[in-house]
Amino acid sequence: MKKTVATAAKLGGQMVKGVAPFDAAKAAKAMNDINAVPDKYVTLFPKGTEHGAIKDSEALRKIWVDFDNFKALAMKLKDTSAKAAGAAEQGKGTFTAAFNEMTKVCKEYHETYREKLEQWTPTAWSPKWALPFREESCAKHGGGRCSPWPWLERSSSIC
Repeated sequence: MKKTVATAAKLGGQMVKGVAPFDAAKAAKAMNDINAVPDKYVTLFPKGTEHGAIKDSEALRKIWVDFDNFKALAMKLKDTSAKAAGAAEQGKGTFTAAFNEMTKVCKEYHETYREKLEQWTPTAWSPKWALPFREESCAKHGGGRCSPWPWLERSSSIC
């Protein structure tokens, strides 16, 4: 479900920003995909599945403290995504306004009920040994895969 919402929201965002051409049918489908999620979503959080209790959980304990608000916010997402789906038929401007309202609900959800797991992302200042494997072949090492840990792989040095 997380993938469904993320994919649909990404498409909607790309259309709103002009990265992807606006297509009313695709925008409506994406919003309807999101609209199908809240009913199931609220059933996926049994007590004891909060952040720290199970691996990779981003759920804050606040969900169970205020479960009625958690469900109400899910229904608000359902409502705003339905409005965004209907707005798609009226054009990009109307869709953009409705989409922005829907994303405010998503933001409220995340800020209130989600503990974002930290994921390290390399930067320009990251040491070379901390960077992930390069998937493409490396001409410097005879077409082999380069590794930041040459003693673990067959490559002879860090590329």
